[in-house]
Amino acid sequence: MSRVYQLAPSILSADFNRLGEQIQRVEKAECRWLHIDIMDGMFVPSISFGMPVVKSIRKESSLYFDVHMMVKDPERYVEEFQSCGADMITVHAEACRDLAETVKKIHETGADAGVAVNPDTPLSAVTDVMDQVEMILIMSVYPGFGGQKYIPESTERIRTLRRMLDEKGLDLKKDVIRHCNELSEKYGYEKLRFLEGDIADYTGVNKVDMVVTLHACDTATDFALYNAISWDAEMIFSVPCCQHELNEQMESEKLHLMTRYGIIKERFAALTTDAIRANLLECCGYKSQVLEFVDLSHTPKNLLIRARKAKISKEHKQKLLKEVDAMCKEFQLKPLLYGLLQVDEGRNTDAFRTGK
Repeated sequence: MSRVYQLAPSILSADFNRLGEQIQRVEKAECRWLHIDIMDGMFVPSISFGMPVVKSIRKESSLYFDVHMMVKDPERYVEEFQSCGADMITVHAEACRDLAETVKKIHETGADAGVAVNPDTPLSAVTDVMDQVEMILIMSVYPGFGGQKYIPESTERIRTLRRMLDEKGLDLKKDVIRHCNELSEKYGYEKLRFLEGDIADYTGVNKVDMVVTLHACDTATDFALYNAISWDAEMIFSVPCCQHELNEQMESEKLHLMTRYGIIKERFAALTTDAIRANLLECCGYKSQVLEFVDLSHTPKNLLIRARKAKISKEHKQKLLKEVDAMCKEFQLKPLLYGLLQVDEGRNTDAFRTGK
């Protein structure tokens, strides 16, 4: 994935007798960002400048203003700085009473939000807002003074953060997410982070190596598999649970025996759900297996769908798709995963369509 790099000169190093002239030089050099350091003498020892300066230079420049607020309780000032011309407001994780609420407040003003972390602050301090901000600033010096030497360890912190942004776990329960992040930090898994969110509408990535789902309830597994296919995952490991979707749809005159008795229908529907999922994965270019995840004595939700990218012939895809169509026709089924793949026009499911 290609990345865009921006150079953001800081006016902290400018000659304030010639500030307007030097900002023009930045524009002529075709820089697009201007970094504006705000210091309050409380969060950091120094005092720099405030809203009047930002408002004044906004009138003379169309650059993107990244306002870096090295101030205590920055949520008090976000509205004023946005109204003075800030395009992005970057706050320190260490300075906020509630970082997530501060980020939300910044976005409500219409500005982009950034979060900064000091050299001694664990990167886990920004885990909960990583997917909510437009920028994370890794401080490579201690805030408060210009002209300091670069802290060499900052390079590895940047690498770690990049990996953290690429490796994620999702769950809807805040307590689960908090506990998982605590364990990740406790055992030194700095590359792994967990987020509160719904896999059905998660858009934080567009290419992954592997997707793992554990007891994603009912159709949450279908959304996870669909996203895994769309993200072109090399490997998929999925342990489904609570497969209610087809149980509610399943009817058959010829095979009413399988739907007459509630408990049999429920189990048959669960197995049918996972068989269809495995077939559809093969239709999308994966070699699928359905295995016993753990012994049945530990949990009844013990099936694992394992899939890896492979070359699947068009004839084999067509055969498996016909099996799915036949099952759906006989039991009047409309599996969610099948529907998602059928209507998809813009994501990476060409392999599925060629199976028809």
